[in-house]
Parts: sequence; structure tokens; C-alpha cells
Amino acid sequence: MKKTFLIIFISLLSCSKDENESDDLSTDNFLCTVDYVEILDDSNAIVKFTTTLGDVTRPYYGRYTYKKTGNDYFIGDDLVNILNFNQIGNSATFVFEYGDNLGFFCA
Repeated sequence: MKKTFLIIFISLLSCSKDENESDDLSTDNFLCTVDYVEILDDSNAIVKFTTTLGDVTRPYYGRYTYKKTGNDYFIGDDLVNILNFNQIGNSATFVFEYGDNLGFFCA
């Protein structure tokens, strides 16, 4: 059974300009978010990342393995976690958190 989790635009990394930096694209704010997770089977998940640099936004889909412990899903190599997942009918509740390695992945 496929499970799809929609994560509504959660900010992962936002770098602000230093007072001495110029306004060129290389120093604009960088944002990396995860807004979609789909559990494909007993060990694979699809994660949609969206990165924004200046005015350019690009999506990236990755396929990762995951481990399930109780109602918790640990996706990728500490990329994203879905904790305390509870589904009742067509509704679900859960806690979404970015893993420690997502910042390195997005950079």
C-alpha cells in the first residue's frame, strides 16, 4: 500500500547576507525544502526536494530506502524523518523533521 505524505513548505536552510556582502546571486538567500514524501513499498520512498537560489526554484526527486520502527519512518541516510505516523481512514497525523544530513545534501 502506498502512503503519501505532503509536507507544506517547511524551511530547512536559510542563509542571510552578511552586512559586508554584495547583492549578487552568489550571496542571495538559499532555501531547501521537502514538500512531498511517498512510501513506495516496505523499504523505498520518494522524496521531493525544492531548492531556491535567488529567483530560481528547482525541484529534485530522490528515491531512498527507509527504516520503519513502530510508527516512525527514517528516510535516507538521516535525510528526513516522519515520526508518530497515525492513519485513520483518509486522514493522518505525524511529526515531520529534517535529519542532520539534509543540510549537507541540499548544499
